[in-house]
Amino acid sequence: MDSRESLALALTVALSLGFYCWLLLKDPLIPGMDGPYYLIQAESILAGRGMEYPDPPLLFYLTAAASALLGDVRLGVCLTVALLTSLSAVPAFLLARRITGSLEAAAASALVLTLSPQLVRMAGDFMKNASSVLFLLSYLYLLHSAVEGGGEGEALAASASLLLAGLTHSLDFATALAYSACYLARSIRSGGVRRWALSTVPGVIALLGAALAMPENFSDVNKGINFLMDLAGVERGGGPRVPPRPERAWPLVTVGELWYPIFFASMGAALALDHARRGEGGRAHAAASSVAVAAFLALPTVLGLREWAFRFSLMEAVPASVIAGLAAGRAREAGARATVAAGLAALSAANALSMAARVHPLITWTQYQDLLAARGVVEPGLNASVACRMSPYWVQYVLGLRPFSRGGAQVVVWCPGERPPPRGVEVFRGREVSIYRVRP
Repeated sequence: MDSRESLALALTVALSLGFYCWLLLKDPLIPGMDGPYYLIQAESILAGRGMEYPDPPLLFYLTAAASALLGDVRLGVCLTVALLTSLSAVPAFLLARRITGSLEAAAASALVLTLSPQLVRMAGDFMKNASSVLFLLSYLYLLHSAVEGGGEGEALAASASLLLAGLTHSLDFATALAYSACYLARSIRSGGVRRWALSTVPGVIALLGAALAMPENFSDVNKGINFLMDLAGVERGGGPRVPPRPERAWPLVTVGELWYPIFFASMGAALALDHARRGEGGRAHAAASSVAVAAFLALPTVLGLREWAFRFSLMEAVPASVIAGLAAGRAREAGARATVAAGLAALSAANALSMAARVHPLITWTQYQDLLAARGVVEPGLNASVACRMSPYWVQYVLGLRPFSRGGAQVVVWCPGERPPPRGVEVFRGREVSIYRVRP
């Protein structure tokens, strides 16, 4: 890259890092439905017990290391997630530059990604998901480079990035595989099947080997199996035994949230046809692949699979980013490219700021203070039912209770306005939280 491109990329990463640091630290408590879950995992690792819950381990160990370095678990988690999420701008920038040769297109792709409402929501609620986008897009950049005439070194680096995606989050890994399937057809036409195989197969084999060797750390693999069974309409089997987790009600994907992927997918389809007509195979394939991946990510919404639709819809930020770069790169003049890039970035940023207002801790400050005051009232390790509008992981993080909501609760954490426990003896009453022991 020349100095202008290097400066543009550095400024994009710096802007994104500042934004995500603000997003994750603007409240006095860690945000999101899974925020305290990351605190539990990091503190368990630091205490020498390993992870409390089985999950792909990479991000948890990175956050634990950062927490030890900073002396603060919340800072360690939030700053690690902010840094990894911001760095996803780098492969997005490089991919668009590789495909189009345009600085404006590269900037558009990076900004539409890091300032997308979907990535903002992921960073606030599903931190592993957001952090793994860096590895997913690194894989896509290196895969595209390898298939379009690169060397075997790029192919092997792509496979390593695929492995890192799988070690962080299964949905990012699945999205990477969807892109890989699209690029197989391109590799057959371009004579790059060997490079495609080197870009994909070693990473898949390494991840499967890790999952077989340490199944307790790869419960996400079972989620993938469950998704395929739901997609096929097959009743689920038992699956491997993992520690139960709090149940959650997944939000519906609303019509207001569908316009964003539909807008970019429609643009991508038009670009694919235009580039194909002009004989620009690499650009046409990049656009068509992103449209195909966007359609794959929309499948759970179309089929009414509520458990999966919301999570999959957030991944639409990735194909939207690629399409934004192609759209900006399509203009002939630098001024026109800059105008398209600025318009698309502004569109994403406006929606990102609106989404940022919805990222907050799923517990009030008063509820948190009540939980702190209740320490010692009930012994840790008991099963708890949480009848409060808060993330159940806060109950586990602060009180050491096991927030299972599948029956057999020994303790009920109750808030006014919810249904009171029928057989409970009140042992603590705070301003917004009460705790009941359940009579047998």
